[in-house]
Amino acid sequence: MDTHAESVPFKVCLRFDKRNAREHRETAISGIADKYPESHSGSDVERDKGCPLIRFFRLKVVVRGDMGLSLEERKGLLAYCGTYCVDCLGYTGVIAEAARGFLETLERYRFEQTAACVFPEELNNYKLFLEMLGFMTGLECTGRCRAGKDAETSCEIRRCCRERGYYSCYECDEFEACEKQDEHFDGLHAKANRRNLRAIREMGLEAWLTEGRRHCYWGGIDASGVAAQGA
Repeated sequence: MDTHAESVPFKVCLRFDKRNAREHRETAISGIADKYPESHSGSDVERDKGCPLIRFFRLKVVVRGDMGLSLEERKGLLAYCGTYCVDCLGYTGVIAEAARGFLETLERYRFEQTAACVFPEELNNYKLFLEMLGFMTGLECTGRCRAGKDAETSCEIRRCCRERGYYSCYECDEFEACEKQDEHFDGLHAKANRRNLRAIREMGLEAWLTEGRRHCYWGGIDASGVAAQGA
């Protein structure tokens, strides 16, 4: 388990490859169960029922690491625009997973009846809410931008880099004022992407991947894989 788990027990952030997410999560959960033996016995279901900490922990583990990947594989996870795939909510699927879990909980406890009978005014658009939640269950990456063919994308940044022969925008002297960055998803990633691109130009791609601080619009991730808001 990540060493940060001891100092922040209720907000554990593990650093691992998405492909091994389940294995690492179960290892971490077992670690907590071993630390609090009175709270579990036998199966995962029994442990979950007996230990609120484990139930909470299951919800807080977030996949946002690239441990186990080679340097070349990490390079392949840098999008043309400067976003690092491992930090993308679509790539990790963390929002989709949370939405699925929430829907399952609502269905298990037939919360539509609570909404209609107890909170008819506050939750009068409950069906619309369920539709939105259902949409969010599909917010997962269907393929990295480097993997597809030119004709399979509408991304102008990707098209531009390929036409100019750039691996990523950090090789371009115009990225600071690039309108494509500002227009891509209404500029959602522009500020963070430029921070990443500046750092890559300064440090070099390989050094940035292994030692640098990565940025995304919801926060930053340091070299050890720990997230920090407002970065």
